[in-house]
Amino acid sequence: MTEKLSEVNSNYNSVLLFFGNESVLKFIRKFELHKSELTNYQSVYSFQYDPFIKRFVHSLLDILKLSKTTQKHILEVKFEELMLYLLEMRGTDFIYSLINNNDNQTRKFIQTVEHNQFNKLSLKELAFLCNMSVSSFKREFKKHYAESPIKWFQDKRLGYACRLLKDEHKRPSDIYLEVGYENLSSFVQAYKSKYGITPKQHHKA
Repeated sequence: MTEKLSEVNSNYNSVLLFFGNESVLKFIRKFELHKSELTNYQSVYSFQYDPFIKRFVHSLLDILKLSKTTQKHILEVKFEELMLYLLEMRGTDFIYSLINNNDNQTRKFIQTVEHNQFNKLSLKELAFLCNMSVSSFKREFKKHYAESPIKWFQDKRLGYACRLLKDEHKRPSDIYLEVGYENLSSFVQAYKSKYGITPKQHHKA
């Protein structure tokens, strides 16, 4: 929200940018932000109308001239732009303050999923931890992550495996259990399917 206080014989200007908790949670997940121990968040923040914010507001006004479909796609990018700027200026705790009143069920769901991304839990076990049926768990997962649980978990595990192989130079036989696979052969098969080469070949790269 940006306000220009009216002066004598001048117009009053106000620009509002609306977004929900889901957008903030998606941003937090994407950039893997972790909050501090701070628990007393402010309910209202004010910012100086600095050059960046001025340019940002003008860009929003330009977007209003475009079609609704184009506006939607650009505003998703603009939201991320603004959050990155405020993250840089105000820190992670400011971002978390935006969802301070978020419902506990949503927060518990996301924490359960992300804390178990490398554990060998079935969908039934994850659903149980979230106090949901499997079908409800799948629907909720799709809402938050925009893809199926199986694909999301596999991509996370294989991405983590890739970092261990390339950055920490670990051997495939040492990490397959750590990244959630029961045996080496299934890990190798999944890895090759995603990256086109075996974990051993990536390890040597």
